[in-house]
Amino acid sequence: MKIIKRFYSFDGTVKYLLQLEDNSIIETVFYPYSRISSLIIKLIFWGSYFKIPYFLYNFSPLKFLYQHTDFYGICISSQIGCALGCKFCATGKQSFVRNLTTEEIIAQVVTVLNDYQPKNIKKIEITFAGMGESLLNYQNVTAAIKEFPLRLKKFGIEEIINSLMTVGILSGLSELIKDKIILNLFISLHSVSDELRSKLMPIGETLKIREILELAAEYQKETNARPVRLNYTLIKGINDSERDAQKLADLSKEFGFIAQIKMFNPVIDLPYQRVSLPALKKFLKILKTSSAGYVFDISKGISNTSGCGQLKYHYNKIN
Repeated sequence: MKIIKRFYSFDGTVKYLLQLEDNSIIETVFYPYSRISSLIIKLIFWGSYFKIPYFLYNFSPLKFLYQHTDFYGICISSQIGCALGCKFCATGKQSFVRNLTTEEIIAQVVTVLNDYQPKNIKKIEITFAGMGESLLNYQNVTAAIKEFPLRLKKFGIEEIINSLMTVGILSGLSELIKDKIILNLFISLHSVSDELRSKLMPIGETLKIREILELAAEYQKETNARPVRLNYTLIKGINDSERDAQKLADLSKEFGFIAQIKMFNPVIDLPYQRVSLPALKKFLKILKTSSAGYVFDISKGISNTSGCGQLKYHYNKIN
């Protein structure tokens, strides 16, 4: 696996373009968890509402700001392209090529750690939320999860947190339950109605929300994993109404899940926009007053297009 290019953000996020043996290109994102990076992430987010250009943040930070952090995260890909075609996601605009092998999945983490060389890493969160739908590559993804402890031992990592985001592939969720794979499970919900969800995410025509959530609840119960999170990207005029907020609160409470609210991250050639600050506050207030479990999560790396929904491969292959 070869590093083709690095895209930097001052919040410490580095997006890697990685070339595979067949010359295909995938993207992987590495980021620190620290107070400094959290402050800068908030600065970039609030600055976007004052029309501060993202490119002003796109340079390599002084490494001493982050290199001695002991907790890092890495967002890795499971497929080249994606077959699901979600309308608000950059990767969804690309056609599906193939699944990544177990070795290619592991190599993303090893390659990035070898390049970045964090000095004092003790804990890492490996999140399957990059390019592709992880549960459509179940065998290779779970094999990689099982191999991570041994393969990453040389870096001195003491704790590995595995997280996985899925649209809710029922067969994959059933396999996670059967195999008792313990991880932080995120369901890409983005709508509280099957009708709207099927328009935003074509897979919604066959995967119904209640079926997904019932199976996710079974996973949570059988594995005793942390509460499932319902990933919900707010899109202006699409899924941001008071009724949407109340229904999301009701679902979160019914199943004992946590709603994870995100803002839509800009993607070239897509018609969607992020909601206004007043609309965001109103949405969050409804969740709070309903006593629903929720978090508001600001994406890392939005200035260098490595935020949620922004990953795509710049080239199918390098000739």
